[in-house]
Amino acid sequence: MSKKLQHPPFLGKCACASKACTCAESTHTPIKSKRSRAGAKRTKARIQITANIGWGNVLFIRGEGASLSWDKGIALQNLDTDQWYWEHSLQKPIAFKLLINDVQWCDGENYTLTPEQSIAIAPTFT
Repeated sequence: MSKKLQHPPFLGKCACASKACTCAESTHTPIKSKRSRAGAKRTKARIQITANIGWGNVLFIRGEGASLSWDKGIALQNLDTDQWYWEHSLQKPIAFKLLINDVQWCDGENYTLTPEQSIAIAPTFT
C-alpha cells in the first residue's frame, strides 16, 4: 500500500517539487527559461538629471532606441525639486535629448547612453 503525499492546503502547489509527483494537489509545470525575446543580453542604463525647470513643469526624454521617439517624449521620474531620473534596459547605445513639458528642447548636441552606463547631466534651457 503506497502512502499518498500530504501537502498543506495553503501552498496551492505541490511542495515536493517532483516531476513524478502524483498527489492530488500537484500543479507541477516545467520551469521555463527566462531568456529575452531576441536572446541578447539586456542591461539597465541610468540617467540622473539635475535641472530646476520650475514648479509644475515636467522633464521629458526623446530619442532613438530603447522605445524612444524623436516625435513624442516620455516623462521622467521626479526625485526632488531639481532631480530627475530615467532608467531602461538597453541592448545598444541610444541618442537622446531632454525637453521641458515635451515642448522646449535643451541646449546643445544630443546625448548618448550605452548599456550598463550611468550618467549624470545638468542640461540648460534657453
